[in-house]
Amino acid sequence: MKEILAAPLAAYIGASNGRNVEALIACFTPDAVVVDEGQTYHGAPGIRTWFARTVEAYDFNLEAVNVAAHGNEAVVTCQVSGTFDGSPIQIPFRFTLEGDRIAALTIR
Repeated sequence: MKEILAAPLAAYIGASNGRNVEALIACFTPDAVVVDEGQTYHGAPGIRTWFARTVEAYDFNLEAVNVAAHGNEAVVTCQVSGTFDGSPIQIPFRFTLEGDRIAALTIR
C-alpha cells in the first residue's frame, strides 16, 4: 500500500470481515452516510440494514490493496471476494473522516 491505513479504516475492514455489526457501526459518526449500489443509508439504523443486506447477498471479504489519503479524505482500493460473479474484484471505497470516525463512505 502507498500509505498506512488510518485506524478507523482498519477498524472498519476488520469489523466488516469479522461480521461484527456493532464494531462496524462504532466506526461511523452518528449521522454518517453510506452510498452503495445506488442506495443511500443514513445513521446507525441505515448502516445496520446496509451491512446485513450486503453480507447476505455477497458473503464478502475485504483486503485493502491501495490507499490514497489527503486530509480527511481517503480512497481505499479493496480487493473484494465473495459469492458474486467476477469475484474477486477491486473496488474503491471513498471515505470521509471526522476525527477518528467515518462520516461518509461511498462504494463504487
